Amino acid sequence: MMIEIVKINLKDSKYFLHNLDWNDHNNNNRSGAQINTLYENEDKSIALVRFNPGAEAKPHIHNGFESIFVIEGSYQDEFGRHIEGDLIIYPNNSVHSWSSQEGALLYVVWGGTVESID
Repeated sequence: MMIEIVKINLKDSKYFLHNLDWNDHNNNNRSGAQINTLYENEDKSIALVRFNPGAEAKPHIHNGFESIFVIEGSYQDEFGRHIEGDLIIYPNNSVHSWSSQEGALLYVVWGGTVESID
């Protein structure tokens, strides 16, 4: 049985910005974000996420974990500023909001659903 793999060099961020298909990722009270889904099943998702300068998300809850590796740029949330090279792991049922003044490129893995908090 042949399987297909996805192989991406995370050091080549210029490739991501120009050669991938980016889709708007502005649901759940997010604005200024785009996504390229690399893998998805009923339990977890893996994606590259791009925050344009000024992007933000209102408070939301993850009904599962979320793990973010900052490839380039930065973003901030209630826990501080996260910069290039940082790995942030949010536990199940965590609540947070975020914003990015300069923009960022992220590798994100999450499980469960995400819901807005009004």
